[in-house]
Parts: sequence; C-alpha cells; structure tokens
Amino acid sequence: MDNISCNNAGKERESLKRRFSQIIGHMNSTKNMIDNDKEHYDILLQLSAVEAATRSLRKKMMQDYTVEVLKNSKGGNRTKSIKQLNTFISQMFK
Repeated sequence: MDNISCNNAGKERESLKRRFSQIIGHMNSTKNMIDNDKEHYDILLQLSAVEAATRSLRKKMMQDYTVEVLKNSKGGNRTKSIKQLNTFISQMFK
C-alpha cells in the first residue's frame, strides 16, 4: 500500500483534530463513569457515542485517502491504485 501522509491543510486538519478531541473526551467520560460506578446502561450509551465518533472520523479519513490515492495515480497505475484501495477497504471492515 502506498504511503500517503495525512497532509490535510488548514480547516481540514483542524476538523480532524476536533474529531479526535471529541473521541478522547468521550473515552475520558467513559473512564470516569466506570470509576464512579455508573450504571451499565449509561456506560454503554457513552461507548456508543465513542463508536459513532470513531466511525465518523474513519469515514472522513477514508474519503480523503481515496481522493489522494486516485489523484496521485497516473495512467496504468490507476488500476493498481484501485486494487490497493479495495484491499485496504476489505482490511478496514474485517
């Protein structure tokens, strides 16, 4: 798989950082809930928020990665790039 950095500029980078911060906040809240013996129901709801935020971030980064791979592929490499993307997507959703 080609190495393509997370070279998002300006607003995009800040958006990704906000999403990461949101996930970290949800995780810290979950830990605090466990430390404070909160109900399983409440903890499970918080974990659902973690999962949703992580899924949203992964989707956005995958979209950005797909655009970068296809933008950087030229001519005959495009077929190779699409195969690599398909392999990557399969690995992501095992």
